Amino acid sequence: MAGLFKNSRLKPICFLMHNAKKKRKLKATQKPLLRRARENMNRIEALKEAAAEHGFSGTFLIFNQFNLIYFTGFSGGAALLIPEAGENVLYVAGVNYEQAKVEAKGITVEHWKRGENLMEKIAGHEPSKKYAVDTLPIESWQGFAKIVGGEEKLEPIGNLILKLRSVKDEQEIQLIREACNLASVGMEVASEVVQPGVKEKDVAAEVEYAMRKKGSDGTSFDTIIASGGSSAYPHG
Repeated sequence: MAGLFKNSRLKPICFLMHNAKKKRKLKATQKPLLRRARENMNRIEALKEAAAEHGFSGTFLIFNQFNLIYFTGFSGGAALLIPEAGENVLYVAGVNYEQAKVEAKGITVEHWKRGENLMEKIAGHEPSKKYAVDTLPIESWQGFAKIVGGEEKLEPIGNLILKLRSVKDEQEIQLIREACNLASVGMEVASEVVQPGVKEKDVAAEVEYAMRKKGSDGTSFDTIIASGGSSAYPHG
């Protein structure tokens, strides 16, 4: 089992959405939230099914920030517990608690209070014979292993999740298209404002401003504008 998740291969997974007719019309603000809840559950069920194909049964623990967004639709979570049966639980600090209750649909939101040990809180929620963990620093891994009764109860599952995420659903494909369009806006503005005498930081500011005006939430990394001698440096 230890090496099973490291080299696992997933068949393409289609996320099928069935929109049943409703007796009453939903408000425009309700529809995206219901769609997000369905998407969250589809992805969680796909994870369970993929792991079951390799003989795993137990509780899943998600800590990686990008994986948390993928499974919950919320960017401020600390950990996600996916039990073998029962409700999925997203642990969040107090500053993000109210927002998480609104945005993390289809998932129970648990307040991780100041001073509480997150690992002890997770282990005490619903003891499991086995935990599949996506990623943890070695100190946290060893600490959690001690709490639950040994490292033999922990199974790394990060690579399985990466393979699961490599198959994009319709929402992700649409977001990729939107991101490409926003990047094109930035490149177009850069070509217009670059000229002798303009500072690199000013060009970067114009590029990011233009993309944000079109709906960008920000860049994945700091914008690099490099000219002259700076263009020989990898990061400007």
